[in-house]
Amino acid sequence: MSRSSASYYDRQITVFSPEGKLFQVEYAFRAVEAANITVVALRGKEAAVIVGQKKASSQALAQDKLLDASSLSSMYFVTPKVGGAFVGMPADCRSMVYRARQKASNFSFDNGFEIPIHHLAYKIAQINQVFTQHAYMRLHACVGILIGIDEETRAPKIFKFDPAGWFTGNKAAVVGNKEAEATNLLQKLIKDKEPDTLDETVMGALATLQQTLGMDMKAADLEISYVTVDNPNFRLMAEADVDRYLTMVAERD
Repeated sequence: MSRSSASYYDRQITVFSPEGKLFQVEYAFRAVEAANITVVALRGKEAAVIVGQKKASSQALAQDKLLDASSLSSMYFVTPKVGGAFVGMPADCRSMVYRARQKASNFSFDNGFEIPIHHLAYKIAQINQVFTQHAYMRLHACVGILIGIDEETRAPKIFKFDPAGWFTGNKAAVVGNKEAEATNLLQKLIKDKEPDTLDETVMGALATLQQTLGMDMKAADLEISYVTVDNPNFRLMAEADVDRYLTMVAERD
């Protein structure tokens, strides 16, 4: 393929290359990786958790004394019982959160009950897929993981969506620039059985993230969100509890 013809497919979001690729979709995934954040989600029998890096390191926080660390987060509520991690360009992530909340609110208004997590993931993926068809729309550089409790089966659920308009239900999921390494570790972790309790689920996700990054993490560098069967509300874990789980992982290892 000549250089000029390759650049043609590179510019046109709605035109497939001879290899069957949409280059702009691939570039959206690269933009997500450029955020340099790794997020791990794990489902157990009693809970689903998401463990992720903060958007700024402790070094960056130390250099900028005016930075409010509490404002740095990849975790968002969509409904009181469904939330997750949205990773990529911050503005694109906030836009996707707004659209997800809008879809959830409209569903609740029309039907009289909260939107099921699988239907919410489908609606978000539907929005993203439309962006791959129209030249006047730019893809959102955002990959997300949603967690919640299925009200019919009373089971924890994890769903992942991406800029290409694809979504899947997962036993575990990873978003970030070290996705392959973390995925291999999670496959080994749940090969025999899924974690039973909330503690086991949190510790499994934490250990996976630390092994993937090859470093011991501090509570200030992490954020954890979770839902449980006993309390299906989406919650963010306090820093003191994050520190307690880090200690438990260190003592176990």
